[in-house]
Amino acid sequence: MKRHTMCAATVLVLAVAAPVRAGGTCESHTLDSVTLGEERTISIYLPDGYTAGGKGFPVIYWHSHGEGCWPDILEPTVEAMFAEDLIDPAIVVFFETHDAPFPGDPDVGSDTSWSFMLNSRVMGPYRDYVVDELIPWVDWNYNTVPDRSHRFMTGHSGNAYGPWRLALERPDLFSKISGMQGLYEWTIMRKRCYAVYLEAVASGESPPYQYAVGNGFWTFMFHAMSAVLLQNDTGPPWYDFPLDGDGEPIDSLWQRIFDQDIGAIIDNGPDNARGLDLYFGVGLDDDQVSGHAENLAAALDANEIPYVFHTYPGGHGGDDFVRDRIPVHLTHFMPIKATAQVSPRVADPRIYPRLLRVAIELPGDLDVDEIDCSSLTLIDINGERLDRPVGGIGSCEISDLNGNGRNDLSAWLRCDRITHAAFAAGAEAGDRVNLTVRGELEDDRFFAASDSVTLATGPRAAVD
Repeated sequence: MKRHTMCAATVLVLAVAAPVRAGGTCESHTLDSVTLGEERTISIYLPDGYTAGGKGFPVIYWHSHGEGCWPDILEPTVEAMFAEDLIDPAIVVFFETHDAPFPGDPDVGSDTSWSFMLNSRVMGPYRDYVVDELIPWVDWNYNTVPDRSHRFMTGHSGNAYGPWRLALERPDLFSKISGMQGLYEWTIMRKRCYAVYLEAVASGESPPYQYAVGNGFWTFMFHAMSAVLLQNDTGPPWYDFPLDGDGEPIDSLWQRIFDQDIGAIIDNGPDNARGLDLYFGVGLDDDQVSGHAENLAAALDANEIPYVFHTYPGGHGGDDFVRDRIPVHLTHFMPIKATAQVSPRVADPRIYPRLLRVAIELPGDLDVDEIDCSSLTLIDINGERLDRPVGGIGSCEISDLNGNGRNDLSAWLRCDRITHAAFAAGAEAGDRVNLTVRGELEDDRFFAASDSVTLATGPRAAVD
């Protein structure tokens, strides 16, 4: 029997189910929200084997940029992780909280009207919608485990701010949080103040530049940000704006904004963060949220709060990020199962994109507890150094896989990339090839070790 009471404010209007690869199902629902006074669309992924009865399933809430389950490029990657039984099954709820027109100009594109999952007199009570309607509705209608230990949340870019802030202010709701290339502070907006002003001057506009609703993308973003971070009760438009008529920042208002950075919230209430399992990552070439993750890590360090933080090649998004990094976030919530496999193993990408476990016997003097799993990289095949190394998915484990009394490192690599690299190096289907993996220790030392696999398919199938 569910312990949750059905929230009367949310009514199911429509449900459409569509099959996705490997047996999972994506359902689209339209909810008539009384809290928001509007219809909201959510998508729910049900893994293969989902049943309405019996043991409940954990739930991952994915603060999304649009409707539908994961994009086509991500679907097979994540689905393969479920299908290969690499991780336990989970329900994934995709929802967004920022697609309503900005009240100042209904003709504006909805992508500029972000609520950041906060309550606002102008933007709407989106925090209440998530907490009081969405979560209870999911727990009521699906076979979940309705407690914080089985409820997780993530988001990408600007959609990472809301999950982190909600979890820090309501740690009773979630146990694990991640952020992908996340916006955790508001420095980007301050930087854009000057940039927008200078662009206006360069285009021939005479000061004072009017930061009015309808005057371009970034002015809309400033107003949307102000509507949720600088609310007031003095009268319309019910929020303050942090720029004067010349486009210069008003420092007192910006301080109110900076007090709502995720790092500042942690500094003001670190105990709420101590019970959360935290993971975040950022690309080394990400110029959209430069410094955000590093500053968040500094705030966590200052308060002695444990976390996992990865940096990796790439920018703010792109196919590589979707294929390689989003699965890492998924394994933060649903860790890869510890199952022993020994040679011979087969690299075969025909079930796209199958992950291959490479089991490597570690050097005897290596301190296995200090391995940075995010650094594991395939660097050569049969002694030939790769022009483009193949990265792992940021997860590994240490055990004596073959029972010889020596520790083995097992790491997961993408088969399609292994085979592509092997064929580019001159190998053929059926060949057994030697793989060398390089890794980094927490003390910045490096190590390298080898293993071998048999290639099971041809180059045509190996290429994305």
